[in-house]
Amino acid sequence: MLDKLKTERISSTGTQSQVHALRTKLNREKKEWEAAEKERLRLEKVANEKRSKQMVEQKIENWSPKITETDLLSEKPSYDVFVEEINSSNDWNFLDKYDDWSKGQSLSSIKTKTNAIYHQSIIIHISELVSQLISKEISRENVLSDNILSGDINPMKENEMKLVLATGIEKHFTKVGEYISKNKFELTNEMVENFTIKLVEARMNYIEEVKRAKNTELAKAMVGNLLGMQTEEDFVSMVSKSYIGDHSVRIYTDEHSGRRELTDTKEIAEHIQLGSDLIIVLEDCYETDQENAGGHIKNRNIFEN
Repeated sequence: MLDKLKTERISSTGTQSQVHALRTKLNREKKEWEAAEKERLRLEKVANEKRSKQMVEQKIENWSPKITETDLLSEKPSYDVFVEEINSSNDWNFLDKYDDWSKGQSLSSIKTKTNAIYHQSIIIHISELVSQLISKEISRENVLSDNILSGDINPMKENEMKLVLATGIEKHFTKVGEYISKNKFELTNEMVENFTIKLVEARMNYIEEVKRAKNTELAKAMVGNLLGMQTEEDFVSMVSKSYIGDHSVRIYTDEHSGRRELTDTKEIAEHIQLGSDLIIVLEDCYETDQENAGGHIKNRNIFEN
């Protein structure tokens, strides 16, 4: 009986030893597994953070901000505009979870890139607005006023033209002027050139209008003198006092059969009352001998004064 008890005790001791060894092994393997899992998760996070950065970089590269006129006066940072856009994308959950791209040096780099892209988009938008103003909106009714066209501005001076354009936009198109000022926009050489062409054309038309108006007034005076309706000195009288030779007023009207001279003062008056288109010519004649001898001007003071 004592031998049997001794045998059972030895057997029990052996079992405990085995259990202890098994527990030790399991604990070791658990720690090894936990360490391996921790390393796997670390490597997975590293890989996902890298992938997340690459995805953001790709989105920046493909980013084309849609600028509205409200954006042109907005104080919102370009980075915030960019994040709002990717926030609505299908990738946001992943990018939000692995967000190292939005920290430290990576964040600084993203802000620099988004600022450049956003600013360029704004410049393009303002350029389109200004170009449209020059081609379709700027006219004699605003920037190219008679006051500007009659001034001493020189179309050959680019800086002068640039100043006229900038001042005109600021005065007559205030909203676009605000966009230019807020975003420190610089008018391009092409814009100034296109504006200069438009100004030169407008000035030519203006000069022609002034000439036409002046000639109209002179013609009225000439006709008034001819019809005995004007007592003050007219252009014909001034010419006759200053130029050698004979001077006469000849009046024509266009008819179906051709151009016909009007010689009867009553008929001339009737045409004027009807508002007919008349061609009025100041005709001068002088002797060649007189011209060769003393020139055709006998009193320069009248015109010099």
